[in-house]
Amino acid sequence: MSGEEDATPDLSVTEAAELYDVSRRSLEYRVRAGDLPAYKARGAHGREWRVQRQDLEALGYRLSAINDEPPDQTVQLLRQTIERLRREVSHYRIKLAEADGELGHAAREMARLRADLQQARRPLEEVRLPEQPSLGIGSVRP
Repeated sequence: MSGEEDATPDLSVTEAAELYDVSRRSLEYRVRAGDLPAYKARGAHGREWRVQRQDLEALGYRLSAINDEPPDQTVQLLRQTIERLRREVSHYRIKLAEADGELGHAAREMARLRADLQQARRPLEEVRLPEQPSLGIGSVRP
């Protein structure tokens, strides 16, 4: 491999997907379909497709907004997002604990009602109704 290939600004399909906020599969599909010019080169994980930025941009792909910001702003944005997600997770944990408590209460109440129902059935099971004479099949009443 020559030094010229090492210095190329071309991107692997994975790198391009991250920078342009598009799925890797979409880019691979476009490469296989011939819509996106690409070539195979040795990469970190063996031979991989490489694409040029101008070819991506010619197809309408634009760098994602997070990559346009200076690194400090990107880090700050990520920290804010993480903090917001932590608050949401905390909120949903509280809601889950409340729902779990309500479910436990409902299960205990259901068990109590089943016990009451069984207790109410016992006297009824002891009471026997007098047997009615059976009219047999085909018998006629006078």
